Amino acid sequence: MARLFYTILFGITASLAAILWLRHGVPSRWLHIFAAPEAQAQSYPVAEAGRPRPTPDGYGAPRQRMAASLEAGTSSELPGERTSEAAGATSPPAVQQTADAGRGAGTSLDTTRILATVGKEVILAGDVLGKVNEALATHAGKMQPEQLKRIEPDHWESARQQLTMQAVAESIDVKMLVEDARSRIPPENMEKILKEIEEDLFEKNQLPRLMAHWQVPSRGELDARLRELGGSVEREKRAYVESVLADQWLSEQVKGVEEITHGQMLEYYQLHRADFEYPARARWEQLMVRFSNYPSKRAAWEALSQMGNQVWDGAPLADVARARSDGPTAADGGRHGWTTRGSLVSTVIDDALFNLPVGALSEILSDDRGFHIIRVIERKDAGCVTFAEAQVEIREKISSERSRQKRRQYIARLREKTPVWTVYDAGRGNSTASAQSPRR
Repeated sequence: MARLFYTILFGITASLAAILWLRHGVPSRWLHIFAAPEAQAQSYPVAEAGRPRPTPDGYGAPRQRMAASLEAGTSSELPGERTSEAAGATSPPAVQQTADAGRGAGTSLDTTRILATVGKEVILAGDVLGKVNEALATHAGKMQPEQLKRIEPDHWESARQQLTMQAVAESIDVKMLVEDARSRIPPENMEKILKEIEEDLFEKNQLPRLMAHWQVPSRGELDARLRELGGSVEREKRAYVESVLADQWLSEQVKGVEEITHGQMLEYYQLHRADFEYPARARWEQLMVRFSNYPSKRAAWEALSQMGNQVWDGAPLADVARARSDGPTAADGGRHGWTTRGSLVSTVIDDALFNLPVGALSEILSDDRGFHIIRVIERKDAGCVTFAEAQVEIREKISSERSRQKRRQYIARLREKTPVWTVYDAGRGNSTASAQSPRR
């Protein structure tokens, strides 16, 4: 149960980060402390060895072998096919995303409660509750019903408390930067800046994005949806304006161009050489039949054999794919762009892509979804970007890292001189503890 809880919390944290990206258009600095997702490995059958290409007679031979086995009363299992119990994995059922599911144990936290003070600024529970509850609801909507049933209400509440603490930590940095900006920008200029962010950025750009995200036609309906989760349009606007102001102010304080020498770039390349390596990749085309679209695997095999024979007899594979294939790119003639080795769920296709001769039709391949015929259009071996080719990218990476370091250092200096109090100071992680009086 504990592993499930941390897996869920990891996913919720990712949902909250995505929500903040939608809100403010800048990456958030969420703590990566709940990394325990369970890998869902899929196993696919391996293609029959020793048959990299169809026979000289095209795709008729497999059909004849199957017919003979049926007449003899033997198994009708096709090459590469699994038993009926393993055939055709079902996808997990969809779970309707609802705010109620995300709220879990309820929203007992008073939205007017002070969670932190930053200098003269105050952070209320209502300032972060909407984002936290939305993250919970978003993640709950992606879970299977049996998973939801296994989660105890106190686990939802624990997740909410952890996310609230992270949201408060994020808000503290924003509040410090806003207060720093207010103390150094003349009031008349600050008023103009805030008005510009509110009118030109929030009202014209961010508000329509939020309405599209929530699929509501009006500001009033958006406000109603946000209030269900403990937020409001006004809170969204205030948070957005402060976040943009903080980010712009911080960028202004740390800007400056530092020389990046050839030696520094070469050192970076040598230390991060693995980052510049690239795997083998291939462009390819595909014919496919899905088991779910045919009454039996025999019928699916027959259909793909006919398609393969059309191409074998000279028909363009793209025309056949558009007319008959069930593949995901059938409408584009079955063509797939550059695909890196190991990136496909189907290990059967992945293996064939990097072993099949370029330009040759494969045998009929089988995995859990269906039967496939593929042809490699072009393939490139694995390799490494040379230092000469990577210099522009290296310069940008070094510059970005220096900028991030400057930003961290500036915020650290603000923390040293800004009085900050949070409700979590007495007992870390216990949001229900009695609040101490804010330090002034």
